[in-house]
Amino acid sequence: MNLTHPNMVFMLNKLIQNLSKEEIRHFKLVINSTRQKGDRMDLELFDHIRNSPDSDGEQHFRDKFYKDNPNAYYRLKNRLFQRISNILLLLHSGEDLHHEVLELVLLAKLFYRKEAFSLSHHFLKKGEKKALELDNYDYLNIIYREMIRLSYDVSAIDPTSIIEKQKEISRKQQEINELNNVIAIVMHQLRRTQNLSKGNDEINEMLAQVVEKYSTSEKVSRSFQFRHAIYQAISKFLLQANDYSSLQEYVDKTYGEFVAENLFSKSTHEVKLQMITYLVNSSYMNQRIEQSLEYTDLLYDEMLKHNRLHYHKYLIFYYHSLVLNFSKSNPQKAIKILSELEESKEFVSNPYYIQFILLNLALLNRDSGDMPKAIFNVEKLIANPIFSGLDEMLKVQLYLFRLLCYYDEEDYEEVLKGLKEVRSLEAKQSLKSFRLFEGYFTTLELLAARERFSIDAALKKRCQDLLNQKVDTGETSLIFDYMYWFNDVLVA
Repeated sequence: MNLTHPNMVFMLNKLIQNLSKEEIRHFKLVINSTRQKGDRMDLELFDHIRNSPDSDGEQHFRDKFYKDNPNAYYRLKNRLFQRISNILLLLHSGEDLHHEVLELVLLAKLFYRKEAFSLSHHFLKKGEKKALELDNYDYLNIIYREMIRLSYDVSAIDPTSIIEKQKEISRKQQEINELNNVIAIVMHQLRRTQNLSKGNDEINEMLAQVVEKYSTSEKVSRSFQFRHAIYQAISKFLLQANDYSSLQEYVDKTYGEFVAENLFSKSTHEVKLQMITYLVNSSYMNQRIEQSLEYTDLLYDEMLKHNRLHYHKYLIFYYHSLVLNFSKSNPQKAIKILSELEESKEFVSNPYYIQFILLNLALLNRDSGDMPKAIFNVEKLIANPIFSGLDEMLKVQLYLFRLLCYYDEEDYEEVLKGLKEVRSLEAKQSLKSFRLFEGYFTTLELLAARERFSIDAALKKRCQDLLNQKVDTGETSLIFDYMYWFNDVLVA
């Protein structure tokens, strides 16, 4: 692996920045226990990259230790990348069935090379059992191929039965290929159709035509795998189209069918949780708050099943739903939930959760008229180390939202000071998103710097001309209705 290529250099930085606290701790424990005395370069480089996400830290390290020896520096990067990868594999070994199957196959190959054939066969049999649990035909194909090869050396292994299993797997794989072909046609048709004006009926009619034309197997078209894949394709399309009415109708119907036909089990439980999450969110978007809260209760009940399988993964969706819904019907309750979450060690250890808590506390406190608390929370989010890793568009919006809150507090000096800081930051970093909101920032500057209490006609006209510049945020949603705020200020 050659890390001299820019992409590979980027991958090492990306790898280190994506490590969790547990993974970092484990990496350092292993490195410190195996490192030769005085050999600190890999750990030094690791810390430089981790503490400086941009290229400055790495460049400082290179200038300090390897300024005149680039080849040794790239060898060090290669070695560090490989060590982190190996340690991650060991740390997460046996974490799920996929890991276990692959590890068992590797062990079988290892003992085959050692000519310990009985051990090799033992691990292949264990791998087969777990691959069957996963219903993973690719793994089974590898395992059966290894078993057939093993039969050359072990007379007790009858290859006939293994070959029959392999044929059955090949037949099933052919069905899966057909399944994927039909899904590809469905996705193509959805993209071409773009606007399914008749909603669910039109989707079902189109789907029936595609399945009838391209699927030659009733078994394939009725299988859970096929129906789940079709569901994923259509629900994703409706979500991207922001057609929440059709999304709720479609997911509700599909969920009911899956429940009635007993298609949900432990292995498909996450599909169930995802469907309920879609129902929660689409109900909310369709202004059906009580229904959304009912689905939220259902989501929590299902999260407790199968010994809390996927509980921690969906916990944030559960609280997100509560906060969203109560922000409409009972804002103080939503604030109380967020404040309790902020005290939870489980939540504040996750950067995304911190962002979720502080952002929503800022928005809800502002809506409730508690501007000091709104300012406190948005300032806390901007000062948090996670802020540097946020999407640029969100960063610029948070800067703007903070200044609007100061304006509402009539702290115009702080508004102008903040505007100066943001413009200085934009000049240094060339924030593209800043330019999208430049009309808003300039309008705010004009309003905060005015000498008269009232807004005269000339200033109002100038501000409205700036605000008429279209802000195209692409697929990124706005965290706050800025235009409504400006129009409200100008009317007042």
